[in-house]
Amino acid sequence: AARYHSLVDFPPAALRTCLTQSLHRKRLADGSRLNTVLAFGPSMSGSRVLLAAMWLVEDQSWDEVADILRLASQCGRCTLPVMLTADDVNTHTNKTVFLAAPRVLA
Repeated sequence: AARYHSLVDFPPAALRTCLTQSLHRKRLADGSRLNTVLAFGPSMSGSRVLLAAMWLVEDQSWDEVADILRLASQCGRCTLPVMLTADDVNTHTNKTVFLAAPRVLA
């Protein structure tokens, strides 16, 4: 993945536009758009982090996450859309580390 990122030469503004369009285009199982529950903040400015965000939006399933975010919003625990930052995207160094992290909702 790191090699792939180093070979891409798109300006960050173009990647940001693509990310915004992907968020709007991605449909959840209930027909709503992903951008109703998720957004990326202004700290998302570098090409590497924007490409990682694009991968998250395009290649991951968001239906369960969207349901949990909506429930959290209804309980007053967050406001939708939830704003992700570059630090959020950079929390895990790679996909293997991300997938190895335990997932629990209690």
